[in-house]
Amino acid sequence: MTPEAVRLDRLESGAMSVLDNHSNGSIEDRLGTVVPGSVRFDGTSAYATIRLSRNNRGARILADLADGHPFAVSVGYRVHSTQDTETENGTSLRLVTDWEPLELSIVPIPADPIARTRKHPMSSPKSGNAAVPEFISEIEAIAVRHDLPAEMVSKAIDNGVDIDAFRAAVLNYLADEEEKAPTFGIAAMDMEKGSSRRAVEEAVYARMAGVQPTDSARHLMEQSLADLARVCLEERNIDTRQLTRNEVLERSFAAHTTSDFPMLLQSAGRRVLHENFQLAQSPVRRMLTRSILLSDFRSKQGIRLSDMGLLEKVNEAGEVSHTTRAEVGAESYKLDTFARIFSMSRQALINDDLDAFADFSRTAGRMAAETENRLVFGLLKSNPIMDETGKSLFHLDHNNLAVAPAPLSEDTLSAARRAMRTQRALDNGEKDRPFLSVQPKYLVVGPELETTAEKQLAAIYAATTGDVNPFTNRLELLVEPRIEDDSWFVFADPANYPVLEHAYLSGAPGPQMASENGFEIMGVRFRVSLDFGAGVIDYRGAYGAFSS
Repeated sequence: MTPEAVRLDRLESGAMSVLDNHSNGSIEDRLGTVVPGSVRFDGTSAYATIRLSRNNRGARILADLADGHPFAVSVGYRVHSTQDTETENGTSLRLVTDWEPLELSIVPIPADPIARTRKHPMSSPKSGNAAVPEFISEIEAIAVRHDLPAEMVSKAIDNGVDIDAFRAAVLNYLADEEEKAPTFGIAAMDMEKGSSRRAVEEAVYARMAGVQPTDSARHLMEQSLADLARVCLEERNIDTRQLTRNEVLERSFAAHTTSDFPMLLQSAGRRVLHENFQLAQSPVRRMLTRSILLSDFRSKQGIRLSDMGLLEKVNEAGEVSHTTRAEVGAESYKLDTFARIFSMSRQALINDDLDAFADFSRTAGRMAAETENRLVFGLLKSNPIMDETGKSLFHLDHNNLAVAPAPLSEDTLSAARRAMRTQRALDNGEKDRPFLSVQPKYLVVGPELETTAEKQLAAIYAATTGDVNPFTNRLELLVEPRIEDDSWFVFADPANYPVLEHAYLSGAPGPQMASENGFEIMGVRFRVSLDFGAGVIDYRGAYGAFSS
């Protein structure tokens, strides 16, 4: 709850409604509005001043407030960015770091019991406290009749100006506005203020992804990029009636733009990117790696502790002996940053060429996944040296490497299972370390062995027990196209015995998309970046058979 985390555009524009219990079915549900410029932050709380409507609902709320009855309040909002962390006790925590209030509601039962109305010290130097409600009502009635800007009304109320002086100021304002923008007819798009930006984003996304639009976006599907940008400018109360298509786009993508359109375009592109990123992940990356978050780019360092040994029998005196746990070197790796930039030119925007951006978003998602896939598979292919033992990941001394040649068969799979079942715990200096009894779960092969593997894992409805396949429903087949020979691997569930681990930068999991627009680039540039690292953390949950 800080000014940096909360998008205050709606609040500052005067378009923030006060609703009856989050209802938005009709204008009758609106109880009033939030006064622009009234929001202030104090620690973990935020405060705003509301101006109640003179309709029946607003009058009833005002009467109850005057009688000393406070109301519970609630905020309707949209989340733009989150940061996932984990507490010391392992509890997942999601912190919303970028969010946008959409409306403020008076509710009977709030989610936050301390969120409620508070008395406002209303006063007017010229009217006196008793006349304040009547004074405000008259000011607001004039404002509604002439569609005056919210800041003009707020200033008049805050300063307690004389009502006759306010009427004179209104006449001067209207005369000035008439000279600046002569009145003429224009066909406006039939959209509610609160839904237009979301509808624009949904329309752009539907066009890029080739999917059916939502009901709110259906009527925008035939609109050009310039038309959609015009909608965003209009919602910011920017008059576009005299702007050409080129001017609308230039205004929307200016360096210090007041339009939401670049962010909506970026948001739609991010959705397409992430969908293709998920689809393009390899089975090794998706199923066999454990995921964590790192707070910086320094190498991940850690110390693993050996087992403490078996529990010892307590003697008659009740004395319990002490134990120690040896420190074992942990494997290390670090995050690296990968990125690409794509430019959407001014010509492409004017020509309504959304296909190029859609293709970039799809390709960027696939290439981000491929970047991760290659890094993770490279760990298997390179068979790296383990810090714990000074020997390669798959090694005969680790009891996780087949003696070549070991073609895939029932016998070699049995040997792999036996080796994993007999893996022992970390060395604690004792000769008799406990067995881990690692349970195999995945059989990993390349396309060359896919059919053979399917036959090995196929169910056999045998007439005799000797014909039964012992691996039916025991192993799940994963086909990794990067295995180009007859090599094969068996892995345990990474949730129990992780071998491979990948990490993202905290607050930025997966590929991220950012945009830049302004005077110099004559369009908009999109950057896709990925903060990613992967490493091997243990050898006990895997078994390998490399092709000879």
